[in-house]
Amino acid sequence: MRDNIHIEATDTTPEIILDFAKGFASIKGICMPANPREFCGSFEPDFLALVETNDPIRLEFFLHYFNTGASKYLFDLILDVNKIVKQKSKVEFIWYVLQDDQELIEVGETLREMTQMHIDIIEVPD
Repeated sequence: MRDNIHIEATDTTPEIILDFAKGFASIKGICMPANPREFCGSFEPDFLALVETNDPIRLEFFLHYFNTGASKYLFDLILDVNKIVKQKSKVEFIWYVLQDDQELIEVGETLREMTQMHIDIIEVPD
């Protein structure tokens, strides 16, 4: 079994938690790294390995903001996850947004439509 991963949030990057024993992955915070490819590449292989090796799995995204550069890599990550989860029996995908953040609600809805995955969009108070 792989070791769990915890990458602390910074002013420009989100917290990343990958718990292989629990089948849990979380990306939380602000995502606007100077080099999105390098940042996402630092955890993407492990993130996809967690999704591939666990059933059931729980994925939580709670991004307060992400810039255009990061959006491509985040969307690509979710599309890669989508390819893997089609063979899974239980996938819980939660897209948290701050209450009334219409833009990020729409992003969650777009991801749901693009992937055909069941994505729970949950609004949380500021």
